[in-house]
Amino acid sequence: MALYGAHVILACRNMRGANNAVNAIKSEYVSADVEAMFVDLTSLKTVENFASSYISRNMYASYSLIRFALLDSGHLVTEKN
Repeated sequence: MALYGAHVILACRNMRGANNAVNAIKSEYVSADVEAMFVDLTSLKTVENFASSYISRNMYASYSLIRFALLDSGHLVTEKN
């Protein structure tokens, strides 16, 4: 999508991996408009922070493509159970 002019945000909890992905995309596709932002879906506080940051930038979402990576944790719970 970034190759077609969309601003792409990788919303991730692992920022090291996210930044590596951003750098890899930008090194292969120089014109790609892509960035990483932190969010941990098990923490309502980080979701609120992500949303506030996103909204404060006066951006809107045309599409939301979501991929959840759940490792062999069995199940996840929020910080408040």
